[in-house]
Amino acid sequence: MKALALALVLGVSGSVTPAFAQTSTSPLTVTSMSARPEMASGGDVLVAVGLPPAAQSSEVRITLNGRDITSAFRPDSPRVLVGLVTGLKDGPNEITATAGRVNARLAVVNHPIAGPIFSGPHEQPFICETETFKVPSGAASLGKPLDANCSIKTRVDYYYRSTSGGDLKPFMPGSKPSDLAQTTTSLGTTVPYIVRVETGTINRAIYELAMLHNPDAERAPDPWSAPAGWNRRLIYTHGGGCTNGWYRQGNTTGGVDDDVMLRQGYAVASASLSVFGNNCNDLLASETMMMVKERFVEAYGPPKFTMGWGCSGGSYQQLQTGDNFPGLIDGIIPCRTFPDVGFGTIPTITDARLLNHYFSALAKVPYSDAQKRAVTGFLNLATMVNVDKTAAGRIQVLEYCPPVLAPGVMVQLGLVGLAFTYRHPRLATSSPRNTKNGE
Repeated sequence: MKALALALVLGVSGSVTPAFAQTSTSPLTVTSMSARPEMASGGDVLVAVGLPPAAQSSEVRITLNGRDITSAFRPDSPRVLVGLVTGLKDGPNEITATAGRVNARLAVVNHPIAGPIFSGPHEQPFICETETFKVPSGAASLGKPLDANCSIKTRVDYYYRSTSGGDLKPFMPGSKPSDLAQTTTSLGTTVPYIVRVETGTINRAIYELAMLHNPDAERAPDPWSAPAGWNRRLIYTHGGGCTNGWYRQGNTTGGVDDDVMLRQGYAVASASLSVFGNNCNDLLASETMMMVKERFVEAYGPPKFTMGWGCSGGSYQQLQTGDNFPGLIDGIIPCRTFPDVGFGTIPTITDARLLNHYFSALAKVPYSDAQKRAVTGFLNLATMVNVDKTAAGRIQVLEYCPPVLAPGVMVQLGLVGLAFTYRHPRLATSSPRNTKNGE
């Protein structure tokens, strides 16, 4: 925990994302702040309009698909207007800014809040788990899903940290608990240890956003007014596992109630599809992280940087998202790290199954234990057998289907641009193997 605290303190030199300072020669510009223009979601996008030298903000007009939306914008700096543009239609949209005879356009492609954007066709079947999801107070309180995409109504809850420590406790705005702790952030600001947690669904995942905010003394956060306790930095947590992680929405996130992160003023975000133990799909995890971060920026403004955090299956995600989608994460803090889910961990995962099957069922000549160890690379042959039985199923997604699925159910695996459907007679004929939610 001390190492994590040090890493977070030293991480303040990350890049500012994005920077919109206008110079004396800058043209009129329209820029998306919350998402790549071709990957917006949910019908809204945070936009910055940079003014040219001779233009006054009062003469700027901004439209969405021809409809005037100028009133949604307000000054963010002397020559930059920022606005949350809502009402995007699915598919192509055009945002136009005009200042005198000068105009600038931004093409935005909007996608449904339930996705997908780039992860391919929705995985089917998909088990909703809103009724068993637990908010930080421990209560299972999200209720039944509102639709087939496992959606819930977005909610905001408040919690506080007690002077005696322990888990977060429910906080009721308007009443100050006698044991309410104070905390000093990494920027030296001392505030009450009150945490705002937003919970909702994005990309069929349950997401959480947490940050210090005192509802009794501060206005509701928005992109123009950050809470005093937020240090303008974001940590995105990823959960571990992989085996058993199929066809599920998940009822946990990577966690947003970490004391070391929150008390220093970091905002913390995560989602249930950012936990490989819930759903082991790196494209889906990266897409979900992208969409949740978009929601964060639209609600609170862009962070100066975003750090990834997570172990085991959480380290996979940080490495894969950082490599495949530059810009989503500015730095990573992985632990128990592996390069990828199934094949970079050879012989720990894939070879263990192949070799155990060979030695136990196919070998035509006897092998001594010493010879088996020499072939497999394992110092203890029991490890080969254990990895085969408890972990190698991740390369065969039908092996660990959730027990609620009926035998013979049609299973669709979505890949980029392709969909494969299987009917597997063994589905759910017994409960999944008893495996740990580890690597």
